[in-house]
Formats: sequence, structure tokens, C-alpha cells
Amino acid sequence: LAIAPLCRGILWGRLTIPGRSGHIELPQGDWRQGGAVDAIALARLFLDHIDRLNTDWALRKRHPYLPTPCQVYVAQIQGGEYPTAFANRVDITFNAQYLPAEKDDNGLGSHIKRELEIFFATVAATEPWLRKHPPTIEWLIDADCGETPADHPFVQVCANALESLGHSRHIEGVSAHTDMGWFVNVGIPTINFGGGEARLAHQSDESIAEQDLLETTKAIALTILEWCGVIAKE
Repeated sequence: LAIAPLCRGILWGRLTIPGRSGHIELPQGDWRQGGAVDAIALARLFLDHIDRLNTDWALRKRHPYLPTPCQVYVAQIQGGEYPTAFANRVDITFNAQYLPAEKDDNGLGSHIKRELEIFFATVAATEPWLRKHPPTIEWLIDADCGETPADHPFVQVCANALESLGHSRHIEGVSAHTDMGWFVNVGIPTINFGGGEARLAHQSDESIAEQDLLETTKAIALTILEWCGVIAKE
């Protein structure tokens, strides 16, 4: 029952780090003379730098209505072909968020893509093998964001409806992605609103209590009635 007048944009990307396979139990020597290069060891380098980037983003990429800052979350790591060989490649699939203020002219995250591309290239430049064999980035998803000002009349009407039902006028943005950007980007004021515990999303026992559903329905009905002028504003 929080009113969420914004959601973040979401980028999914896959960073592919090249290595060179070789017998893991035998001395390899320098890669310039044909030695193996462990892509898993190189992946650790990127993971450490992602931690440092997140420390920076935690200071720079905040919003007063969001409980957490934008971060680069590593969601999947895949690498290695055989237990007795150094990994020939590692794929790191990540989730990165961006704020409505950071979106480009198309309402998407090209500025953040470029920031991350420069970041990964800078990390690669610190390692001789990667300077000769740079990693690649595949962008998988760019899900747009949206924001309606908290003082917008529609947001206030929703808050009035909650208050009339005995609930607080709690405003808190959605840390995840929703579809509100589709509407905001064509000029339609939009909020995210609903009952239940959002942290249950994507869990096998995702559910909502009946009372939460009833309160949500009442709040939506009152919002419609007031916004459409059927009942007078107090």
C-alpha cells in the first residue's frame, strides 16, 4: 500500500571474458609463448572492480524515494569446459539499474551502457592479455524507467484515498522495473500501487493476503471516483 511514483530502468548485459585453455595440472609459462590463460582468474579481476564501482554508485546514483541505490548485480557466472583444463572463457551476466534522470532522449539507458562499456574497457586495459584479447559485452535487455513528480495532483489524489481509509500517505519508489515508463514517456501521469509484500515477487509461494487485496481495491476505487470528479475533494 505504498504509492510508487517512479521505477528504475534495468539493463541486462553479458560480459564475455576470453581465456586460453590448457592442462590445469601442468606448468604453462607465459601466454606470449603459448601458455594457458585462466579466464576464471580474469573474472575475479572484474568482480573485484564491480564491487568498487558499486561503492561509487552507492554515493552517486540515489533517489530520495528509493530505498537502495543503483548497483551492478552479478546474476550468473558461467565458465570452464573440463575439470582438468583452465577455463577458455567466462560469461558474467549482470543486472544494472539506472535512474529516470539518467535516461536518454528515447527514454532508455544508452548513457549507462556507455558508462559501463568504458568501465569494463578500463579494467581490461590493466591486464596485458586482455589488452590483446578484449572482453565483449552483449546487451540483453534495456527496460525503460519512469517518474511522476510526487507533488503531481494524481499522486496526491491517490494519497488522499489511502488516508481516507486510515493508511499512511507513504511514498516510496519501486527499485525494480515496471511498465510505467510506457505511459510516462507519452505524457500520462502514472504510479505503481498494490497490496502485499513486494519481496515475495519471483518466489515459488508468491501470494497476497485477502485483506491487502480488499484495501487495495478500496483505494483504487476511491482514487477513480475522486480523480473523475464523482466525489468532491476534501
